[in-house]
Amino acid sequence: MIYLDHAATTPIADEAALAMKPFLGPQYGNPSSIHAAGRQVREAIDEARDIVAASIGAAYSEITFTSSGTEADNLAIVGAMLAASPSRRKLVVSRIEHHAILHSADFLLELGYETAFVESNSDGVVSPEALGEVVDESTALVSVMHANNETGVIQDVANLAKVAREAGALFHMDAVQSFGYLPINVAGIGCDLLSISAHKV
Repeated sequence: MIYLDHAATTPIADEAALAMKPFLGPQYGNPSSIHAAGRQVREAIDEARDIVAASIGAAYSEITFTSSGTEADNLAIVGAMLAASPSRRKLVVSRIEHHAILHSADFLLELGYETAFVESNSDGVVSPEALGEVVDESTALVSVMHANNETGVIQDVANLAKVAREAGALFHMDAVQSFGYLPINVAGIGCDLLSISAHKV
């Protein structure tokens, strides 16, 4: 078989399988436990968190592990909106986001939040100018994906983040499709929240 669907999921690399093997067998301690077996697993998780943080220019304490890219998107979008100031109840997303983002936006609508959509041009690009027309002082969060999962279009996320931050909003970037393939530095982009997923790499 010739496998050409790496945008959907990737086969596990030999190195990753080898690294995980001890934790699928003898090293099964609860990382929250203080006994030796738990501490051993905790050390491995801490090392993994360090590696992920370094790969995106973030701090160790800024990394949260979830079970999937969808859960990471849900946590970022819903969590940021629930934590926002009562004067900022608006979420801005592009129309070309993954369903994980769009479904989170639908959920927030049910809770009484506002969702505004920024359109892309005929090439699938969201321009900073178009975003600027939608973002205002009531915006809590802007979410635009880095690389589109269907078209492959790469967004100018640094300039989109700048528009969001100038309005006092946070910026979330779904980088599930781009992590491991394109360089990402959260500080350089101005990204407050980032979603990635191991199975795409």
